[in-house]
Amino acid sequence: HTDDVTIIDGATNSVITTVPVGFAPRALVWNSTNNKVYCANSYSDNVAIIDGATNAVITWVAVGDGARALVWNSTNNKVYCVNDWSDDITIIDGATNAVITTVSVGDYPYALVWNSTNNKVYCANYDSDDITIIDGATNSVITTVGVGDRPRVLIWDSTNNKVYCANFFDDDVTIIDGETNSVITTIAVGDNPRALVWNSTDNRTYVANYDDNSISVIRDDQVALPAPQNVICQIDGANIILNWDEVTGATIYYLYRSTEPYTGFGGYYDTSPTNSYTDFGAAISSNKYFYYVTAE
Repeated sequence: HTDDVTIIDGATNSVITTVPVGFAPRALVWNSTNNKVYCANSYSDNVAIIDGATNAVITWVAVGDGARALVWNSTNNKVYCVNDWSDDITIIDGATNAVITTVSVGDYPYALVWNSTNNKVYCANYDSDDITIIDGATNSVITTVGVGDRPRVLIWDSTNNKVYCANFFDDDVTIIDGETNSVITTIAVGDNPRALVWNSTDNRTYVANYDDNSISVIRDDQVALPAPQNVICQIDGANIILNWDEVTGATIYYLYRSTEPYTGFGGYYDTSPTNSYTDFGAAISSNKYFYYVTAE
């Protein structure tokens, strides 16, 4: 480890300088109100605060054990630092650099995201399989929401006010209502989802699946439709024919296929505009195939 932050000129793409920070820098966030950059140092258990104008370190703020992730709340000008080994979040005042308080969360907190509509901070707890929701104004825990196995990354959809949580071992994404804190649904994706990003133009969330080298794309109208029921497979000569119950409001069905019953599905295999699909030649393949269907 070189234990530093490289600063790059956004106009020229050239390196301006390199700033020593702490041991094992792990996360960054920018405070646009005070023009400060925060660097979480995992092994030195502190946050280096860098002046955005001068590139100099203003100070180091001691936090909990194992600083891992950061997020900035622009409404209240607070910076949140997840400490994975001490199972808590340190909240720092963006103006004064002072620690406001420390909030206990779940086991091995791993990721953060801020909901500006409701002023809530969400913390994914990797070992307790849940999300702690914190009030951005009062710093108090509102509730804890159970999700899938090993929640690893979060993203907030500001158009629909939904929080997406990728569950690494369950191979799915849990979607939470930003207003009510309730789970809306869980959507199957590829093997070991590890990264999320939201596209506000097309209202889609992209999921990077680490172990099957694919990206799953979730549309918001997909979230509103239930999974097709009574999926039936029949062999017709060399082909496998699938039929299922129609889903009201669906305009397209996505079919996923794998040679394993619970893993390996990755991105969708094919689509069908109706509640029937023929997989040509699949019946004479040397592979055994498993299918599931989603509706949009």
